[in-house]
Amino acid sequence: MLIYSGYVYRLKKSTKNVKYWVCQSNSCAANVHTNASDQFVKANGQHQHLPAPERIELRDLKNKVKERVRTEATSVPKIYEEELARSNISSAALILAPLPADAKSVLNRARRKITPPIPTSSDFDIPDLYRQTLNGKPFVCTDRFIRNKRMILFATDQQLETLFSSEWIFLDGTFDACPSQFKQLYTIHSLKFQQRKSTDVYLQLFSELECHAERLNLKFEPQHVMSDFEMSLIKAVKQKFPMATHHGCYFHYCQSLYKQVQLLGLGTAYFEDESTRLSCRSTMALALLPIELIEDAVHLLEDDSLSEMKDFFKYFKYQWLTRVPPTYWNVSTLEFRWHNKFNNHVGKTHPNVWRLFGCLQREELSFRQQLGKINCAMKKKKHDTGCFIRTQIATLTERHEKKQITLLEFINGLSMIVAQKSTIAH
Repeated sequence: MLIYSGYVYRLKKSTKNVKYWVCQSNSCAANVHTNASDQFVKANGQHQHLPAPERIELRDLKNKVKERVRTEATSVPKIYEEELARSNISSAALILAPLPADAKSVLNRARRKITPPIPTSSDFDIPDLYRQTLNGKPFVCTDRFIRNKRMILFATDQQLETLFSSEWIFLDGTFDACPSQFKQLYTIHSLKFQQRKSTDVYLQLFSELECHAERLNLKFEPQHVMSDFEMSLIKAVKQKFPMATHHGCYFHYCQSLYKQVQLLGLGTAYFEDESTRLSCRSTMALALLPIELIEDAVHLLEDDSLSEMKDFFKYFKYQWLTRVPPTYWNVSTLEFRWHNKFNNHVGKTHPNVWRLFGCLQREELSFRQQLGKINCAMKKKKHDTGCFIRTQIATLTERHEKKQITLLEFINGLSMIVAQKSTIAH
């Protein structure tokens, strides 16, 4: 391939002294002659189309990926992500580039050859390298100590504007992706560290975001909030966003139930006894059931379960019918994801802070790419698995409404969806 004046040419033929190149576009008659050393000799004809510099950028990216694939043992998906992050390609090229997921890539943490010394406490200076995005925009919007506990918020103004204009916000915390110097990594379309979970800390976080909203002449008033089931967070959301509808996350709902199974000493029975396993999965499936059927379904499952499950159902009725009502954790009317994405991106439990900051920078790059595609009305590819699951749920619901199956059969059918998706970590 030859690139000249913003156009791409392919080799048509060559002689001892001359190479004849034609435009890559088959309908274009423009051509170029070079000598045997690829030095320009002359150009002939006019191009019938505009130059496409984005194609050249993407070709350079592709060539770098190919070169590393030939010389390194690193996985191709990881190489693709690293090179995309380093390329600093134009906004148009970024939008035209395939998403890592569409390229069947797994977003893994990039390895940096030269990194600052890893800090041993939470009191450290963030190098300029990590205070900005991969394209040089400010990234750390808040970095302060609150009651001797450090809070760092990562977000660009573009991310904040998207957050403040969203009717839905999704809150989630992870311990595995958090460096040892901090307690937890928490995400709200932007990311932060925190060292202590309490209602006050969440309120402080929301207040920080409100300050940034005011700076951007926007308001932080989400209509829907989705999160885990931490009571201090529930209280903070209710206090700060009294008009918002608060939804619980299905993934965390299943995790909580399985954790209780283990606490009650039923872990072995879950793996070895089919009846115990079915009872547990059926309670997980209740979140997929139309909400008006849940109370009857709980009594039905309790009556149909072994006596060893008595304490489990006692816990369930208190925790998930009284303390946290079904209106909070039922997701039958929502579309949702079945897995936690960010931990897979980090790729390692408790990474050092520089590795994590680099991962956050690549997440911001992914955000810009996806937002650009949305703004250009470029549809995201839907995964067949999610469509198949929604079809299963809709079919079971319709069959129950037509009285073709009983309520217990309806629940058992939904429990098989739980079994298919492995929503809990064993």
